[in-house]
Amino acid sequence: MLLRRPLRAVRPLVAAGSVLAAAGTVQAWVNRAGLRRPPAAPPTVTVPVSVLVPARDEAHRIAPTVRALTGQRGLADVEILVLDDGSTDGTAAVVRTAAGGDPGCGCSPAPRPARGAGQTARLCRAGRGRPR
Repeated sequence: MLLRRPLRAVRPLVAAGSVLAAAGTVQAWVNRAGLRRPPAAPPTVTVPVSVLVPARDEAHRIAPTVRALTGQRGLADVEILVLDDGSTDGTAAVVRTAAGGDPGCGCSPAPRPARGAGQTARLCRAGRGRPR
């Protein structure tokens, strides 16, 4: 007798939870059906693209970044500009090694370390692509 009363109180909660779970499943299927799928072979980007990477003392993590950027596909005219902003750890040498002689990848030293937006503005002026 004592066990039946708590079970009666739990039944509505279990029913409500089941209804909510079913509603969530239906909503997930609706969302899945509405997702846009990228084309299997997207068109090549033909406008010049400049990838701007400001870096200071990033030798320990710049190589994977440069390799990932040089490995991009679907870009007809891409340049990768790394601004070595006063690094003391050999960031520029790591960039040149990671680029593997790719003519579209360059590293330029900054005449002096920039503060704030100065670094980004310097990179934008150096890039061939149109800033957006």
